[in-house]
Formats: sequence, C-alpha cells, structure tokens
Amino acid sequence: MLNIFLRTVLGPLGSRVLDFYLEYSLWINGAILLYAAAVIWGRRAYKIALTIIETDLLTNEPDLFKHKVEVIQKILAKTNIPLENAMKGTPSLFISKPDSWLIFSKTPNNLRKLINPYTLATSIAGKAKQNQKKTSAK
Repeated sequence: MLNIFLRTVLGPLGSRVLDFYLEYSLWINGAILLYAAAVIWGRRAYKIALTIIETDLLTNEPDLFKHKVEVIQKILAKTNIPLENAMKGTPSLFISKPDSWLIFSKTPNNLRKLINPYTLATSIAGKAKQNQKKTSAK
C-alpha cells in the first residue's frame, strides 16, 4: 500500500529514480559514506596543516602574536608561507576547510588557496586572544 502511494506521488520519473535507488542502494550509500569520511579526514588534515604552518611562522617571527589581524595579514602577504612541513605532516590525501563539504587533493597550490594570509591572520589573532585570556585569568 505504501509502495502504491509513493509511486503515485512520485509519478513516472520519480518511480524510475526510486527503482534505481532501491536496486543500487548499497553502492549509492557506500559512495556517500566514503565521501563523508573523506571530508572528515580532510578537515582533520586542514587543522593539522594550519597548526604546523602557524608553528613554523611563529618560530620565524614570534612578534606576530602582538599585532592585530590586519597587520598580521599584511606581514603574511609579504612573507613566503612555509608549506613543506604541512605537506609532510598531514596524513591525508585530501584537504577540506572546516566549513565546507568540498574536498581537494593535498597539493601545494590547494594548500596555498585554502590556507591564505587572511585565514592565518585570523587564526593567529584568535590564538593570541585566547592566550591573553588564559594569562589574565591566572
């Protein structure tokens, strides 16, 4: 009875799509699950790469914590962002921003696009504020 109702509501095209899904549901759901796992793994790789790059930058220029976001962004736009350690330090083949469902292959160009000076500046400034709150609370 439910089948008849669904097919009536879906119409002829929707009925064909439903038949296709029912026949290949294992493969379709497996592909969706695999993609979701790649996105989660890519987000983890993004966070690791961002942390590695920040650590490298702050060892070379420890004064970055003292500036505001705009100043940090201008400084980073002039400097060469070290991507080599981030490429080696992330265990994934893919990388994905935390607010996105798109995945990209982990290449220097994609890392440079995803982790740009603005992203680094806001992350470094945010960590500086957290450190200030921790030290002022003690």
